[in-house]
Amino acid sequence: QSPKEMPSMSSRPYKLQVDPQAQALLVPMHGALVPFHISTVRNTVRSTVKPEVAEQEEQHLRINFFFPGQGKTNEDFPVPTANRVFVKELTFRSLARDNLDRINNAIKDIQRQIRNPPSAKSSGNSKNDAKAAGPLQYSKSPFSLREVNIRPVLGAGARRTTCNVEAHINGVRFLARNGEAKIDLLYSQVKNCILQPCEKGGLAVILHFHLHAPMLVGAKMTSDIQVFQECATMTEDLTLKRTANAYDPDEVLEEENERRIKERNNQTFQEFCRHLKGLDVELSRTVMSFMGVPHRTQVRMALTSKSLVAIADWPPFVANFSEVDIVVFERAAMTNREIDMVLVLKDYNEQPIRITTISRSMLNDFKRYLGDRQMPWYQITMSMHWPSVMKEINKDKRQFAEIGGWNAWLTTEGPAGGGGDDSEEESDGGDGDFKPDSSDDDDDDDDFEDGSDFEEESSDEPEDTEDEGETWEEHERRAERADRRRRAEGSPSPAAKRSRHTSRPKRGSRR
Repeated sequence: QSPKEMPSMSSRPYKLQVDPQAQALLVPMHGALVPFHISTVRNTVRSTVKPEVAEQEEQHLRINFFFPGQGKTNEDFPVPTANRVFVKELTFRSLARDNLDRINNAIKDIQRQIRNPPSAKSSGNSKNDAKAAGPLQYSKSPFSLREVNIRPVLGAGARRTTCNVEAHINGVRFLARNGEAKIDLLYSQVKNCILQPCEKGGLAVILHFHLHAPMLVGAKMTSDIQVFQECATMTEDLTLKRTANAYDPDEVLEEENERRIKERNNQTFQEFCRHLKGLDVELSRTVMSFMGVPHRTQVRMALTSKSLVAIADWPPFVANFSEVDIVVFERAAMTNREIDMVLVLKDYNEQPIRITTISRSMLNDFKRYLGDRQMPWYQITMSMHWPSVMKEINKDKRQFAEIGGWNAWLTTEGPAGGGGDDSEEESDGGDGDFKPDSSDDDDDDDDFEDGSDFEEESSDEPEDTEDEGETWEEHERRAERADRRRRAEGSPSPAAKRSRHTSRPKRGSRR
């Protein structure tokens, strides 16, 4: 910020160092420290080189910087002048491995903080809310779930953690089976509580807690805590698989046992949710489920009463519709089998949420769901670059509202959420059924027989083919209507007349 904040050279003279508070890399050059902000660093490369002459290995650290025309826009760089030089890379050499490793790790840690900055909600609101709500108020005989799995795991390095979950007056407590770890979660910290019962084709019943702000679970900060109980085997040994037989008594008995286990676990989790009197439990069913890609892989997602969730796989996905401003359906053309759904949040400083690879057959269900909740939606046939769009809108939000808001960006035919798209789909879907009109037939036949159309086209100036010209499909439909009328009247078509004329023998051949 100012030269006074620069560290003195007397502390670490001619040493490469990193200032975590200022997020800067301090490079000694000609007896002075030159600062480089970590946001200008593209990447770092560590290598070990063994010279041919020297016996000791040398440690190298190469730091690559962003420069205009690569990786960033021109707005991210200062205005070029004659006295300003951009540095592309810096290479440092040392005989000690620890020094360069420490600098390399410090740069990567600061880059990680810049990419994922702590939000205002997670900077301390969770602790303040927990202190304001007070400690966990215990119940004398709490209802509990026994021997359930929890994600994320409580122990460091553990692949799976089994715990007991107790429902108390103002929160729940997670107790590890070995008694070494426990977590107290207050109802005031929970934003969404979702129950996904084990239905047909499911493997587990899941109870998911989505938090207002991240909290420490095990050794990591997380915004989601989940407990689940397996109702069927997650994996199957193919070497032990028997020949499938619908009448095998062992398989029938196994299916009945699996059905009873699902019903018992569903009832247990539903009874536990009834004891969560401080939470509104949402139900995730397979009726309103579909396949989509919220992160990197395709997962099964479901619509609940308040949110869009995907909690069967980890990491989970939870989008609360109370925080969504509009919903945009991209690539919603009739020729595409898949569409994308973008959730634009009310906080325009945050990037919209994009869900890709959704089947187009779910489009009408989405519109009906959003219409019941009076949420505006838009349908476009292209994909938008939302970081640039939000950056342009945040420059002047007043101008964005004066020009019409999202209507000026996403449509030109009226307000958002209209029914124009549905009517277009219905009209497109009915093109395959042909229903001739008697009045059209009469007009077409007269034009065809008199040849007035051909005379008009061949006379005077050529007409504009884009506005008044007919396509091949319209010509074929006119010809088909004319043939139907002639068959109804009993007169042969022009093609039949030509074929009869060519097949008539000559008079001289009879003699």
